[in-house]
Amino acid sequence: MSMIPNPNKSIVVDFTVNEIKSTLLRIPAYFTNKYTLDRQNDLLNQYTFSALEFLSLGVYIDVNLNYVSETRTNITVEVRRKLGAFDQSFEVSKANRHIESVFNAISVLLTNIKKAAIANSIAIETANPVSIVKYDLCWDDVNRHLKTFLLTYPNTYKLVSEDNATSEIILRRLPQAGDDVAINIDAIIKIIKTSSTDNSSEIKYEITNENNKIDTQGELQRNTLILKITINLLQKIITDLKNTISQAEAELSNIQKWKMGRSDKAKEEQIVIQTKIIDELKLKLKASN
Repeated sequence: MSMIPNPNKSIVVDFTVNEIKSTLLRIPAYFTNKYTLDRQNDLLNQYTFSALEFLSLGVYIDVNLNYVSETRTNITVEVRRKLGAFDQSFEVSKANRHIESVFNAISVLLTNIKKAAIANSIAIETANPVSIVKYDLCWDDVNRHLKTFLLTYPNTYKLVSEDNATSEIILRRLPQAGDDVAINIDAIIKIIKTSSTDNSSEIKYEITNENNKIDTQGELQRNTLILKITINLLQKIITDLKNTISQAEAELSNIQKWKMGRSDKAKEEQIVIQTKIIDELKLKLKASN
């Protein structure tokens, strides 16, 4: 079969070259590293991304930016194979999907920039967003799960400080490519124990900026959403562990129902093993027990 030209597509958008450059650098994070930035030439406004594909060495996606006017830019996306040329129709279909994905990402990221610009033009005076969350775990257990949370999201959250005397933890949340409101400043999250017993705790979450002040509508929108996401992500770690315990207990119940045709000794051994697994999981959930 004869070689097929590299699939490509060009569009003109009402954004500056610099605005589009900033979105291109966010593409790897936007796709959770589906694409990696392989080459970057800021002088010529040329960017090449790399992508792996099943049963092939993958493709390169070239993005070229050309000046049209002060506020308009031509974007050309071309896909080429890492080895050889396209010679099958299904390869071209895959390439066109890459082109569609890249343009969709650029569109979303440019929209976020525009939303942020509008929101950040509106100055406000407001208190820092606060949320009070109650847990059926003591403060020490919640704190342990928070450490797991930080290990789970190392590129998003960083520990700033921890004060054991006041039971206050401060996190830094870094800007992410997928943020609905694209603002290139860190968010500061304060986590404070307001009360705690052996089996429960009440925790205050407060979010702000580096200067402890939210100045624009965009900052307020972004930080409010970040606070909600942070609380939900921590809760998911706790909930997933609880679900694992429930599954392990259900498995123990099934083992206990083994019919007499099985070896009684084998049954007892499995009960001991499964019980140990459950005890270890419960200890991981509540070390205070």
